Amino acid sequence: LELRRCLAHCLRRPFSRGGGYRGGKGSVHKALLDSKVPREIISKIVGLLIMMTFIPPDKRESYETAVDLLIKEYGDFLSTNFRAQYLTKDPNHLGGLCAGRAGEVASTQGGERRGGYIKYCNKQICESFGLGKRSRNPLMLIAALGRDGKRKQNKIENVSVLPNYNKFKEGYDLLRNLARFRVPDDDDIGQAFCSDFSYARVTRMIANGAGIPVEEEVSLHSVLGKDGAEFKVTFPSISTTYTELKRLKEDQVFDVIGGPAAMQMQTMSMEDVSKMLKDPRGCNRALTTLDHASKQTLKVFIHKRLRNNTSAQRPGESLNDYLRRMGHRDESAHFVGTRFASKFENRKKTSKRKSTKQQEKLEKDKWGGEEKEDVGDLAHFFEEFEIWDDDAELEDTEEIIKTALLEAAKETVDGVVEGGEAVEGDADIFAFDEEEIAKLNSQASCERVRVLREMGDGVTVSVGKDCCKTCCNCEMFNRWRICRHVIWIEVLHFRKFPTGDISYAEDGWEGIRDRLLDIIKKTHIDISSAI
Repeated sequence: LELRRCLAHCLRRPFSRGGGYRGGKGSVHKALLDSKVPREIISKIVGLLIMMTFIPPDKRESYETAVDLLIKEYGDFLSTNFRAQYLTKDPNHLGGLCAGRAGEVASTQGGERRGGYIKYCNKQICESFGLGKRSRNPLMLIAALGRDGKRKQNKIENVSVLPNYNKFKEGYDLLRNLARFRVPDDDDIGQAFCSDFSYARVTRMIANGAGIPVEEEVSLHSVLGKDGAEFKVTFPSISTTYTELKRLKEDQVFDVIGGPAAMQMQTMSMEDVSKMLKDPRGCNRALTTLDHASKQTLKVFIHKRLRNNTSAQRPGESLNDYLRRMGHRDESAHFVGTRFASKFENRKKTSKRKSTKQQEKLEKDKWGGEEKEDVGDLAHFFEEFEIWDDDAELEDTEEIIKTALLEAAKETVDGVVEGGEAVEGDADIFAFDEEEIAKLNSQASCERVRVLREMGDGVTVSVGKDCCKTCCNCEMFNRWRICRHVIWIEVLHFRKFPTGDISYAEDGWEGIRDRLLDIIKKTHIDISSAI
């Protein structure tokens, strides 16, 4: 067993649902407040800590570098005790979806709910023997545990130990649709296959002349579906693909500057490029209409970016930009097709409110309470309890955290905050400096097209000889031990087809697999001469 803190407890809003500073079970915000850290600095530190939790387990060196950068930028505000509790360079001490092994539970909420039921059983048993509501008699606790073990959902045969493939039915649906693609006779007409497969970077380990293992780049169709092949395939992120597409279009504009003026008047300007690539739909249209030469250049750009994506900090790279490059967070399912990430003041609020009844139910589940009085004095903390949306960007999170801190500051009476010491400074809303806003939000400052919610330059799937050893470092795989990328590999490489409710008899998965492997081979973009 290993310690893995619950991120929901570590980053809980101050003074809410018992939030306090008690090691990993307390509030990071409260710890920083006790150290007299300014509220605007707290919001930035917590926002960066949230981003750090999305560094995948296979990038331990990147996590350690991120901790060093955080201490370098905000070390004056981080106490020795705070560093010892959370910044130990062990991601399990901070928590989060990507901290532990893939598929492990990242929150203790389920454990609290079960513990609350055990407390409730213990209370009933003690009262039946006239021992009051609670007893220290271990026999009563054993009896309560036995009653909990008899519950149907707690029996071993009802505990899920395998990934739920129904959660990722869309991964199979995509393969069905891609199998309908018709390869054009002339590759220059602009029709393109799925960019995830066309621009993927594939490597395998081979021994050089001295017998030393070295990495070799190969084509996807040369290893995919071949028995016994072991390789790694990196699918570029949407941000990486669109960023390099933007670079390609800008380079094409500069290439004609030295030509005749009449020729330049018939080509796109920088303004035309910016207008065309202002949203995901425009980028997608530009991507799918590239000629073959442009596809080759784009693939070279993407592979160079993926090849140079190491855990070392780049010159002049801030922690925010480093985390956007090294963290692995999936794109937003709601906004990816409509717009890119932009300034905070141009976006709608992403906060959510939990009702008092919902919070009371959570508290009852935790403590085994049966009546409303069991919640006690904590009930007033449930009012207007805000959490950040799963689609929130860093700047959104900072704004929500600052709002929570300001609300906590309003509870100050005669210089004392209920539940802790007073917060220095007035309750005016902190205003970002214009230069700081530009640095955080502009696409030019980070030299990348920012897709809503997405982090990382790409995701890597490690494929072994055995299907069960296939793993991915994307957010969904770390959470559920299954993702769309692994589903693609299981179908195309291992012939592991869906069963049950997510399969249809008329699909003919063998035929779908064969057609896809043939399409991937025919649409391969060869850049061997350009590397």
